[in-house]
Formats: sequence, structure tokens, C-alpha cells
Amino acid sequence: MQVVSENHTTLVFFTGDQEAARLVYKNRFSAKASIHLPDGRTSEVVLTDFWRSISEIRENGKTVLVFRRRWTGRTIIETPDSGSRYTYFFRQKGFFTHRYVLSDKDDRELAVARPQFQWKGFRYSFNLELSDSIRRRENYVLLAVLLVYLTRRAMSQHHSAAVA
Repeated sequence: MQVVSENHTTLVFFTGDQEAARLVYKNRFSAKASIHLPDGRTSEVVLTDFWRSISEIRENGKTVLVFRRRWTGRTIIETPDSGSRYTYFFRQKGFFTHRYVLSDKDDRELAVARPQFQWKGFRYSFNLELSDSIRRRENYVLLAVLLVYLTRRAMSQHHSAAVA
């Protein structure tokens, strides 16, 4: 899956030549975003606490995913009470070659995001590697969008810490 930055607030996800989703931020430096799928569904990323460590993805007012950032650098992603409950973990791996990984509770890598800086436009695009086991999940596109959302959030925190 390829993710292309259309402008500073919109990322477009492609599977081959087909558009799979859009991630649209409220403004350039905002953590608030909406996810638009080709079938017309729209989800919102909602920050639920003051410290911005707990967030939810809501679709039509119903919580689809909850993610909590821990002080260790890992983010725990959970599906709320439903027929099939899953727990995922997001974290950065690598020191010189940055890659961001979504893994399951058994520490198997399900998806990997590799950012690529584009000098033209001064933006990032992303290459996503999705395993077959995550592609079989019903909300795998939503998980891929969440992986890129968390990657951008982690990158912005690392860049702001480097400047300070």
C-alpha cells in the first residue's frame, strides 16, 4: 500500500491504482482528523483526555477503535467490546532506519510503515507493508490509516523534541 501526501493536511492511501482511503487533518498541526473511505463511510479521530494520551476512532458516534499512548513509547490499540476483540501495539523500531510497526499481542509484525521524505513539496509519503493476516481483518484499511496517523504523530513529537 502506498500513501501519498496530496497537501499538508490530506494523505491519500492507494492499493495499486485504486484509492483505498483518505486521512484529512483539520489543519496542518492538528491531531484531529477524519478518515474517508471510498464506500462513503467517514470516521473521526477524537482526543478524549486532556493529556492527549487516549484517543478514539468513531464512526457515526460509535467507537470503533481506542488507542492509548504509554510513557514507554508504545501505543496500545484495542477494539471495543464486539464479537471479535483484538489488541494491537504500535511502536518505533530502528535507530538509523526508522520504521513504525503495528504488532499483535504475540509481537508478530502485522504492518510496517516506512516514511520517505519528499524534497519536492517538503512532505512525507509512506510505504506500508501489510501482512496477509491483517489483510483478512474486516477493518484492515482503518488499521492502515491508524498506523500512518500514529506514525505522523510520533514523527512530529520526535522532531519537536529535536528542535528544543
